[in-house]
Amino acid sequence: MTSARAWLDAHDIDGVTLREHRLLAAVAARFGRAVGDGGAYPRLIGLQRHLWASSQALLRESRPMVEALAAAMPIMLIKGAGRHAAEGGASKGRFVQDIDVLVRPRDMTRARSMLMARGWTAAGRTSDGGPGPRAINFLNGRGGDIDLHQFAYHRVNHSEVDEEALWHRASRVSFGGIELLVPSPADRAALAVGHGSLDAHIHSDWLVDCAAAIGSPDFRWTDFSDAIERRNLSVAAAIALTYLATRLDVDVPERVQRRVVDIADRQTRIARIEVLLQAKPRQDLNVFANLLRGLAKLRRRRRR
Repeated sequence: MTSARAWLDAHDIDGVTLREHRLLAAVAARFGRAVGDGGAYPRLIGLQRHLWASSQALLRESRPMVEALAAAMPIMLIKGAGRHAAEGGASKGRFVQDIDVLVRPRDMTRARSMLMARGWTAAGRTSDGGPGPRAINFLNGRGGDIDLHQFAYHRVNHSEVDEEALWHRASRVSFGGIELLVPSPADRAALAVGHGSLDAHIHSDWLVDCAAAIGSPDFRWTDFSDAIERRNLSVAAAIALTYLATRLDVDVPERVQRRVVDIADRQTRIARIEVLLQAKPRQDLNVFANLLRGLAKLRRRRRR
């Protein structure tokens, strides 16, 4: 809270970007009036309500399609929408930019056909490309935005074993009256690392999601460790857990940190350096390091 108050004293809320706004909404939800001396609190609440209204408009426009998909096949909400569905209280502090819907690979073609039949159109290039894309972004022209996934992670982090375990560990919830699945808290944390730790400077939602999942009473460290090992995310997870434990005071058992670091140390030196370069904010790197970071990012995209 002290860091948040110092930041608010030194910055104008109106002069920062959406990524800071998203984090400030989470700060307001976490600390409330305690962080708002000097008139900052009313502005934080106004910002929070604005982002909440944007998220609600997206959810409202996407709801009928999500309901139709849930009635036709098993679906799971992941990432921001998954957190919304899993913990209703997250809605005030978590901005949702799109609805990430995961289906089984066998249902991908049918789900895509259902979206297109209802007037939804694929936007831009499909994620990961190829004849069987990992995910396709669909828009309905009225503010609805659905990312349809057949795999939960990027292809470079795909694991048949853990993909099945993800579905097995999932919980059934009611999302605005729609019965569907959400990942377990351990999988929500692993997914946050998998999707947010590289290019982590874009926004802080993934770290907040990770901390929230770890704080859940149903969180299981064994499941988290197994997932990041199978998904080849150990280096990114070691960075994330270290930051969460040392900077955000998240309770990460020492035995877990040792195991994750041990798994990370089995990676090749080049693999470790590539992840470190992509995880560190660009503004903290010199020209040479930024060049290496760009090469590492290009290699990652080609591996996808």
